[in-house]
Amino acid sequence: MKLSSMKVVRETCVAGKVIDVTVRVSSGNHRNPRAKRMCITRETVQKNNDRIAAKRLARLLNAYCDSSWFHDTLTYAQEVSVELGMKIFIRFLARLRRKMKKAGMELMWIAAPEFKKRLHHHFITNAPVEMVREAWTEGLVLPRPMDEGPNYQRLAEYIIKETVTTFREENCPFKTRYSHSRNMKQPVPMVEQVSTRQLFEDPQPRKDYYLVKDSIRRFEHPVTGLEHLEYIMIAETEVPRIKKYYKGKPAREIDYGKYINYEEEQLDLEDWLYL
Repeated sequence: MKLSSMKVVRETCVAGKVIDVTVRVSSGNHRNPRAKRMCITRETVQKNNDRIAAKRLARLLNAYCDSSWFHDTLTYAQEVSVELGMKIFIRFLARLRRKMKKAGMELMWIAAPEFKKRLHHHFITNAPVEMVREAWTEGLVLPRPMDEGPNYQRLAEYIIKETVTTFREENCPFKTRYSHSRNMKQPVPMVEQVSTRQLFEDPQPRKDYYLVKDSIRRFEHPVTGLEHLEYIMIAETEVPRIKKYYKGKPAREIDYGKYINYEEEQLDLEDWLYL
């Protein structure tokens, strides 16, 4: 494909103090024949979905979390089925929400179930550990304070890796890698057409931001075979200068955090609480 004929777009997503950028050849650019693709296998597609799921989760963490939050592991004193564990977890959320509301606080949370060996929950929340322990009556609460961030990409990758096997099992009742409270809105990247130079020149940080060197990644997309460039910038100031990116249009994203249920509408944990 000739450089002059390529349509290049840039996706920019602001999440807290972190801006992640993807510059890529538009998948709709078919005016010239594509280069021969690599063999696309089910494993290739799944690995790409895992990468995107981790990126989306990292954006959510970056937008809301800080060192006042906790990454709790919720365990069960007695072994329970996954189905029963789901019901127990839902009741736990209801109790915790009531405790937070009574204390004049709004509960925020991200949860990821894992049951490869024995069911437990990764629970990232702004709720104090004492309240979580009072609300979780089924076993232990193992708390870990969140670090100062502001980039929680590694934590997101860890959670996705922990759930990747059980998430794809046919009998998995969760049907999600992770769920989160409704008051945590998923950051949406903005997409705009840019010069072809953006794809091949070295990326430059914006004013008051620094470039994370080891985040720069050039690659051919494993499914489309098209050129991609990814990198991350982090604000140097305590209050980020850019709180929202206004150029372009909202990117259309596939939610790789969830399976699509064709038989009934997929409900998240927040919906189940009110059934």
